[in-house]
Amino acid sequence: MSDVSKVKFTSYDKSIAKAMDLIGARERLPQSGLIIIKPNLTNADKPPVTTHVGATEVVYEYCRKHSRAEIAIGEGCGSGVTRDTFEANGYVDLARRHGIRLIDFNEEPAEISCRPNALVWKELHLPIVARDAFVISVPVLKDHSFTTTTVAMKNLF
Repeated sequence: MSDVSKVKFTSYDKSIAKAMDLIGARERLPQSGLIIIKPNLTNADKPPVTTHVGATEVVYEYCRKHSRAEIAIGEGCGSGVTRDTFEANGYVDLARRHGIRLIDFNEEPAEISCRPNALVWKELHLPIVARDAFVISVPVLKDHSFTTTTVAMKNLF
């Protein structure tokens, strides 16, 4: 088992499932509680700016096959309204087809974590729903104005 896998892309269903198997995701998934799949939906733009709904669906199906936990999709877009972003990118249809709860992190009650000595982000707002959840990030690897590349870290802000 490895924490990183490298898989040649052929299709979302084959490549993502293989990558998840290679990192031992099946054994790591919780069997109870909440799994939140977190795509990168910063706004209503289409991929490659945002996570393709097909990639998220494969992660959902993998989790559903290997876990009895509740599975939801969560996001809080940085521009616009999250519900509009879910709609524009096909996530509302995905949720309807599979009975998946969509969570808008921007609307959820949050707890504030303060770190006065932090260099950046001295205050973070964490949606309470995510506090005890098992979160799976499904990012877009892309260049970003904050850094040369995000290497997917920004998806969890």
